[in-house]
Amino acid sequence: MMQKSKEMVSCGTSKVPAWIVSRGIKMIFDRKASVDEDGGISLGQMRDDECVISPNAIYRTERNLTEWQPAETAPKGDVIIAHFSGHPVPVAATWNDPEQQWIFSNVQVSCYEGKWNDTFFDTEYECADALKAWMPLPTINEDK
Repeated sequence: MMQKSKEMVSCGTSKVPAWIVSRGIKMIFDRKASVDEDGGISLGQMRDDECVISPNAIYRTERNLTEWQPAETAPKGDVIIAHFSGHPVPVAATWNDPEQQWIFSNVQVSCYEGKWNDTFFDTEYECADALKAWMPLPTINEDK
């Protein structure tokens, strides 16, 4: 896992971790910013010495991550590649608000006419604390 520097840099009158700046996060000094439900930033009036950083902005700027990220940083509004304890392989998962659990499809195979050839998907749920690590899904370049 990537080591994050403990160095702090100025952001208006506040100090923020340098690794946030080095990872491409845009500082907003001249406008008021508020974070909406899905992590977007809305701009308005703001004093010159203020700035706001969205935790989701960090995730959104690092779509090319190739390292596993800590479970507690997993976005609950996106589909992610998830590593759950007790599962042999990572799966594509998303957070299910009504159940307050992670949800994913699990491949199942059963016997049909004497052969193991009846493949299907089963919906699985995992508790929040079963998530051990995550990665964002890779982006698709539709121009190719």
